[in-house]
Amino acid sequence: MPVLHSKSNRTLLILFGIASFLLAASWDIVGQQKVKLDPEDVVAKHLKALGTSESFAAATERRLEGKSNFRDIRNSMINVSGSAEMTSDTTNFGMFLVFSTNPTDFYRQDKIEYNGKKVSVPFASTTSRSPMGQFLYEFPEVIKSGLFGGTLNAEWAILDRKNKIKKLDFQGFEKVDGIDLIVLRCTISGGTNLRIKLYFHPETYAHVQTIYAGEIQPPTTLSDEGRVSSIRHVFIEHFAGHTPISGLVIPITHRINYTFESPLRNGQYEWTMNFSRFEFKKAPGA
Repeated sequence: MPVLHSKSNRTLLILFGIASFLLAASWDIVGQQKVKLDPEDVVAKHLKALGTSESFAAATERRLEGKSNFRDIRNSMINVSGSAEMTSDTTNFGMFLVFSTNPTDFYRQDKIEYNGKKVSVPFASTTSRSPMGQFLYEFPEVIKSGLFGGTLNAEWAILDRKNKIKKLDFQGFEKVDGIDLIVLRCTISGGTNLRIKLYFHPETYAHVQTIYAGEIQPPTTLSDEGRVSSIRHVFIEHFAGHTPISGLVIPITHRINYTFESPLRNGQYEWTMNFSRFEFKKAPGA
């Protein structure tokens, strides 16, 4: 076989090598691209993984009990533990956290309830609501839509998406804890100022996270002189430890991270609920 010695031949070989490398790289990139998913297909696989229709029907009334913890991420001195309870049925929802029975403590409890019409959020201390309570008080649609609590909630929005969800859009994939999660943007019926994204595991199709984000402009007065800044909210629900319970695969850990930034003060908080006792039954009339 003749050996190539000319400059032009060497140039051709180099160009051929570069072209081959680029072609291989392009094929590699194409091979790694994730396809666009149909939101309805994601929902169908999620519901199939969650449980059977018989399991849903037998769990339209739920009571979950366990332990809770609250911590102020920016103030390590504030870290309290207590009990957690979540109740839900075809109409009502409740989250009850108890950290103290001392009436003078800064954070005694949260008692968040929805009766099908109104969300009630009493003060968590003698003078104010908790940060989570205040967020849900300002954005009650998070509970009314059936999104809050995810699949732990008997009225999980996805189960009744025709009435509770206006639109679902595929938003691609986002890496969370090293996993490329499926992301659906959620527009709820009735409207909200929040941007809502639902996250699903790409293999199990379990719902593992919901993010509510918003930037709210507070009311202004003549004395503000344009100095009023918006208030930014990022409220994240994480769900982990998905376990088969009474025919449903649901999380046993519900963690909430809430960050807000306002002209007056900022905050970053975390609540963790670990449930260990589950009572499911069919609600009367369901």
